[in-house]
Amino acid sequence: MRARARSTLGYAGLRIGELCDLRRRALRLHVGRFDVEDVKTPTGVREVDLTPVLRDELVAHRAWMVGEGMDVSPDALVFQTADGQPQTPTNVRRLLRVLRQRTNRRREAGGLNPLPHVTPHTLRRTYISILLLASRGDVK
Repeated sequence: MRARARSTLGYAGLRIGELCDLRRRALRLHVGRFDVEDVKTPTGVREVDLTPVLRDELVAHRAWMVGEGMDVSPDALVFQTADGQPQTPTNVRRLLRVLRQRTNRRREAGGLNPLPHVTPHTLRRTYISILLLASRGDVK
């Protein structure tokens, strides 16, 4: 799963369950979008525009999966375990914890303050904040 799940959380504003349930058929990389299908409420069904950075990350992730012999069929999960099972919220939280620890070691060695506690929902809020800034507060 590596850091690409983190990128998808941060660049797409997904809930942790939406990330774990994301299927390849929902990705429409050629038009720069993907569909969020499995959601908490009916109003959560939506299209997400991909930033160029996230699109590149997802293309690279698929290439990595192919190289590892993982399932990349339309019904396959975008983020799956080595045996094709869904990632769990616990796995995603563990990944974020490990990445934060590694980053903080580098930051502290460089004389920078450590990052605060980061959760999947932290990345969701960050995405929304950046989106509002980029749209000058236009919610539509």
